[in-house]
Amino acid sequence: MRRYRKFVNGIREKSFPEIEGAIWIIKVPFFIPGAMVFWLLPRVNLLILSTKCDKLRDYVTRGMIAHELSHFSIFQRKKCVDFWKFFFSSEEGGARRNERKTDRLAIRKGYGNELIAVKKEAMEILRGTRWEKMLDNYLTVEETRAYMKRVA
Repeated sequence: MRRYRKFVNGIREKSFPEIEGAIWIIKVPFFIPGAMVFWLLPRVNLLILSTKCDKLRDYVTRGMIAHELSHFSIFQRKKCVDFWKFFFSSEEGGARRNERKTDRLAIRKGYGNELIAVKKEAMEILRGTRWEKMLDNYLTVEETRAYMKRVA
């Protein structure tokens, strides 16, 4: 857990000073590496990591955490009620728009190369599984590179 706390604190201090409140980190057993966030209250952010993340290289882990911290940054700009409306809505395409917006923020914060590493790792791990379709929600490696060039 210390490894993740170090990453979160370093990335937050360097690139996400706008995130308010505590970030609680928990690990849950899951058969593939991954992470997700949950905004409990305006000042309590929950970062959930799969136990399989322990096997990821540091570079990939930084990219994954930068993406998740981007979610917190975006969530905190919304009003609490707006966030919960979004969270519980079944609006088609909402998850895809949200994940791509989050990727773009992480790129603007300087984590484009790390995101590319995450995407390559995810493609390899998820290839041929029922989870592979989830990758469509995120920017592709090519889209990430193109966006990096645009914001450079």
